[in-house]
Amino acid sequence: MNETATPLALEVLQQFRVIYGTMRQYFRELEESCGLPGSQMWVLQEIERSPEIGVTELACRLGFTSRRAVCWSKSWWQKIAWSRRNKSRISDASAFA
Repeated sequence: MNETATPLALEVLQQFRVIYGTMRQYFRELEESCGLPGSQMWVLQEIERSPEIGVTELACRLGFTSRRAVCWSKSWWQKIAWSRRNKSRISDASAFA
């Protein structure tokens, strides 16, 4: 550690570590209970708050670049479409069992 660090700086650093550790634990528990990473839950929360939100506004709220938000949203919708297709296939197959 830097020998010139003040007690106040060390106190602030320790508080930051506590906050960071708490948030990591929270997001770990959230992912275990929901099956989605915390970042995706955050995006869904923003979409729920403003269903009409566009990709640019979503990126701005989350601190993403618009390009990253577009890539993320494409990936997300592909996963949703895949799960819907597979869910209907599973339902159709179980109807004939």
